[in-house]
Amino acid sequence: MKIKLLSHGLLLAIGLAGGLAVTALSGQDPGGTSTTESATATATEDAPVESPLHTLDWMVGDWLADSPTHSSEFSIKYAKNNAFLVRAFKVVDKADPERVFSGMQIVAWDPAQSALRSWTFDASGGFGEDVWSQLGDKYTLRAKYTLHDGGRGASINYLDYLDENTFTWKSTHREIDGELQPDSEEIVFQRVASEVTESGN
Repeated sequence: MKIKLLSHGLLLAIGLAGGLAVTALSGQDPGGTSTTESATATATEDAPVESPLHTLDWMVGDWLADSPTHSSEFSIKYAKNNAFLVRAFKVVDKADPERVFSGMQIVAWDPAQSALRSWTFDASGGFGEDVWSQLGDKYTLRAKYTLHDGGRGASINYLDYLDENTFTWKSTHREIDGELQPDSEEIVFQRVASEVTESGN
């Protein structure tokens, strides 16, 4: 079984991790307001559903996680006109600090699929996409990834909002070229004030 740093990096490629089986955003904002229901109620048959991208406002900022095997960090901000969220990320293998998985991700509302989606590009040339769904304070990201060597990866990732400064992340059902990989440990991210190094550095 081939287990690569990239398979762990899918935790953040992230998005998180992606139309797979989930093609609609469902559930509630952190705080209890149903994003799908509120958007649909204000839309007409000829008008698009309002983007629920704002439900991820709490993610804007810098974040850090430290696990026994990896250190992970990312910084996320809105692009111009608040149409997209842009995230830079970096994952370092503690056993071999020279092994670094870094890159960037763009999160957007896809009105054609009525879903939040993200596209990830890593510094080695790999890329992937995720489709997000939401239920209360929990987000599920279904990811597909093309590795820099032409291999294919997939995973189902879970992000659990705890409060404005804390969330957890876990990756399951991970595959590389059809070979199952171990589930990740649950990782706790904490908001920090420092700025993440630009992707690829």
